[in-house]
Amino acid sequence: MIAVIGGIHTTTLAKLSGKSQEALSQAGNTMEQTVAQIRVVLAFVGENRALQAYSSALKVA
Repeated sequence: MIAVIGGIHTTTLAKLSGKSQEALSQAGNTMEQTVAQIRVVLAFVGENRALQAYSSALKVA
């Protein structure tokens, strides 16, 4: 009985961990692209758009 509950718990945590990792990866990718292209972001006054994209990616995580 304990082994079955432990198996279910482990499976559930693994799925949630994978989803969280993917969301954090997307947020990191957004930030990396923004920092790498900061001149373009500033030239097109895209600071707020970049911040919103990063914030929404973090909310998913």
